[in-house]
Amino acid sequence: MERLVGDLMRLRRGLLAAAVLLLSSSGSLAFVLSHDAVGSDAADLAAAPVGDEAGIKGTFAPYLATPAANDARWAPLHAVLSNATYVLLGADPSIVVLVTAEQAHPDAADAIVRGPIVLRMAHPDGSGRTLLVLRATEWTHPLVFG
Repeated sequence: MERLVGDLMRLRRGLLAAAVLLLSSSGSLAFVLSHDAVGSDAADLAAAPVGDEAGIKGTFAPYLATPAANDARWAPLHAVLSNATYVLLGADPSIVVLVTAEQAHPDAADAIVRGPIVLRMAHPDGSGRTLLVLRATEWTHPLVFG
C-alpha cells in the first residue's frame, strides 16, 4: 500500500510540474501574440505629431493618385511620398492614412507597419478629413491578427 501511495505522489508531482510548465509556456505565448498585434488605431494617429514613431495595423492597398492630385494643394503630400505608397483600407472615415516606403511590400494584407509620421494635414480635397503619411521602416505580420 505504501508503495502505491508513493507512486501516486510521484505522479502528482510530475503532473504538477507539467502543469506549471504549460502555464508558463502559455504566458510566454500570450505575450508574443499581444506584442505582435501592437498597433495604433487610425483615429489615435490623427492626433499624433509629425516626427513621432507610430505603428498601424490593417490591410493596405496600393495608393493611386487621382487626376485632382495635380492641383498645387497636393504638393506637400507629393513631397514626402517615396517609391511605393499604400492606403489603409477600412479606417476611420475622418482620416486617410497613407504608408510610404522606398520599396514595394509584397504582402500588405493584415500587416503592422511601423515608422515615423512624416505628414499630417487637412485633406487637399476639402472634405474635412485628415491626411496622415507614415514612412514605413518595418512591416510585420502578426501570428494572430486582431
